[in-house]
Amino acid sequence: MFNITLLLSHLIGDFAFTNVFSEKTNQKRNTIYHTIWIILVFFGFNFDFLNSIKTISIIIFSILLHIFWDFYRKKRGSTPLNELGISLLFLIISFISRNLFIDSYLSI
Repeated sequence: MFNITLLLSHLIGDFAFTNVFSEKTNQKRNTIYHTIWIILVFFGFNFDFLNSIKTISIIIFSILLHIFWDFYRKKRGSTPLNELGISLLFLIISFISRNLFIDSYLSI
């Protein structure tokens, strides 16, 4: 079993309450709100791991990767294949860091 909190944070942050492909999301104010939402979602899903420098580093790296992906999507656009690729990347990060997140509430 390994945790899926990083993958869930990415997917829920992007697709649960926002339409990241709408023109409204690409406005500067909404981009700032989306970034704040992403930070809250990542820390919310991973709250029980904020006791170690290693796990905090992985969470912050994941947040930065997600924000980078949002700006990439805003500049270049995205396809379903690209979205699948970034989701697989978060799944791989979750798998690689499985020993650090072993006591996760959300695991498969």
